[in-house]
Order: sequence, then structure tokens, then C-alpha cells
Amino acid sequence: LAATGSDPITWSVRNGSLPTGLNLDGNTGPISGTPTAAGTYTFTIQATNDYGTATKEWIIEIKTASTYTVSVEPDKVRFPSVTEGYEPQDPETITIKNTGNQTILLEDYGQDPWLDITLDKKTLEPNDVATVTIKLKDNLSAVTQSTLKGFITYTSEDGKSFRDQAHFEVSYAVTHDMKHIDAKAATHLEEGNIEYWYCEYCRKCYKNGTGTTELSAEDITLPKLQEHTATGTWYHDETNHWNTCECGAKLNEAAHTFRWVIDKEATAAEAGAKHEECTACGYARAAVAIPATGQPASPAPVVTPSAAPAATPSAAPAATPAPAIPQTGDAAPVALWAALAAVSAAALLGLALLGRALRAEKRRKN
Repeated sequence: LAATGSDPITWSVRNGSLPTGLNLDGNTGPISGTPTAAGTYTFTIQATNDYGTATKEWIIEIKTASTYTVSVEPDKVRFPSVTEGYEPQDPETITIKNTGNQTILLEDYGQDPWLDITLDKKTLEPNDVATVTIKLKDNLSAVTQSTLKGFITYTSEDGKSFRDQAHFEVSYAVTHDMKHIDAKAATHLEEGNIEYWYCEYCRKCYKNGTGTTELSAEDITLPKLQEHTATGTWYHDETNHWNTCECGAKLNEAAHTFRWVIDKEATAAEAGAKHEECTACGYARAAVAIPATGQPASPAPVVTPSAAPAATPSAAPAATPAPAIPQTGDAAPVALWAALAAVSAAALLGLALLGRALRAEKRRKN
């Protein structure tokens, strides 16, 4: 407080009182302290010296302390997992409530590289609520950030007295659109590759299907072979077989190695068939017949009686009529009987030798 006049001047309060918590220094005039209750206080200040007094009415208004606070609900938002190239996703929403006693202003979130965030209002009175809409931007890649620490800035109504942020978290997962690529061996004409996964959206190669380890073109490529490589297909003529390289060069040429292959077994009444086939390339010659086992393979040999022991005939000879018993003293019938016996013995020996020869020929064919 200040007054004009001769010192010393003293001070006092008349007709009212100071706000609770404030005091007047009667010797020097300052009013100081911390008010404890809001309200409007009217009182009279009196200044006094040796020559008289002077008064003046005074008003002090104590306002409630200003508070700037907000609440966020929910403070964490998670979007469903999607694959790169996904269709537009449904948005999520959160609310911001003014829990203070002062009007606040919400600032636009601005441009975000992964999210579209909009506010339905920007001025909030005490207890007022604003809705924040959050949407994933289209065509996000699996290599972009998947958890974001978002915020909305709020200030005092004048934009200067107070400034703070309302925080929230947004999570999402975007996965690669993976295609499995099989390993391929390198050849004389073409490069090969190791097994890998390829994302058709971001056009990058990875070591595994989760996309955690990226591979370069050099990592996946197997260089061409320096020497010719056989295709694995056999070519042949009547004498030799060979492979070829993709460039046309002839490789691995060698003569056929044949073995007999039975196409049809011969029976006693029907001929069979067999052919020669190469064990390396499978080239087959024309089939040849196998004679029936019950037919001779060549004209029957002429059998000449010899001193070889008689064998059991394969079929019994026809019965020979018994000769008449000669009468005593009749020499002619006896000679005839002896001749017939000799002829029968020769016939039996010849049949036995013929049967033995036929069985030997059959074993040779088999």
C-alpha cells in the first residue's frame, strides 16, 4: 500500500476483513500470505500519521485454483493382424474427457506415417468428452513399426497458460505375403538357388517364413557350373547310348550292355518270347521266339544202337504176339521164334535211346 504525507504512516483494516490467510503489516503496508478460501473480500484500508487519517475501499477476489487434467479410455488399442496388401480395416475409437475445472483445447494430431487419427471436437468444457477415431493406413508393410506411442496435445483456452499431452498406445501386426521357393541346382547354362521365401508384396527375400532374416540376391543365387551337366535323359542307337548337356554337347557315350529279358514263358504247346535289353539305358532289341517245350527245336537225330546201357523208355512198346510153341523135333519154328525175339530186343533198345535224346534236348533249351 502507498500513501502521501509525513512519515511515519501506519496502516489498518476497517469495515471488513482480509481474505483468510492474508495479513497486513501495519508499519510498512504490504499485504502478503497464501489465501485458503475462494471468494470476494471487500474492506477499507486506513492510513494514519501525526496530522490525520485517510481511507480507501479495497476489493480482493480469490479464485479457485485452475486445474487442467484429462482421462483417456481405453489407453491401449490393438488392431487385428493382417497380411500385406490387406483390405481397409475398421477403425478403433478412444475417448478423451476433460476432468479439470478449466476449458481446454485439443490440438489436431497431424500427419502420422502409419495411422489416420481424427477428433470429433477440439474444445472441451469441464466434464466434456471428445471421441478420437484411429484407423490403420492402407498398404502398410511388415517392416513398419507395429507398436506406436500416440498422444493428443491439450492446452488452456488461451493456448499459453497450460500445455500437456493425453497419451495412448496403438498396436497392430502386418505380416509378409510369403511364397516358398524350392532349392534348384545350378547347371551348365542356368544359375541355381537355395531354398528361401519371397514376399510378393514388398518384393524381398527371406531365410524363413517369418520374415525375420532378409536375404540379398547374392545370398540366394548359386552360380552356373563351369563344366557340362547331363540332363539325365538317355539317347541311343543300335550300338551305343549317351546323355546330353543343356547346351547340346554329347556326354557319357558307351556301348550297350545287354541281358536277356523273358517276355513270355514257353509252354508244352505254345512258344514263348524273349528280348535283349541294355542294363544302362533300357534300349531293347526285337524279341525272338522261345520254342514250345513239347516240340523239338530241330529234326530228331538218327539213333545208332550202341553198347550204352538201356534206359527206361518214355512209353511202353506195342505188344508183340507170342510165337507158337514149337513141337518136339520141329527145327523151323524154333528158328523163327529166335529171330522174332532178336527184332523185339532191338526195337526196345532203339526206343530207349530215342527217349533219352529227347529229354537231353529239352534240358538244353531250358
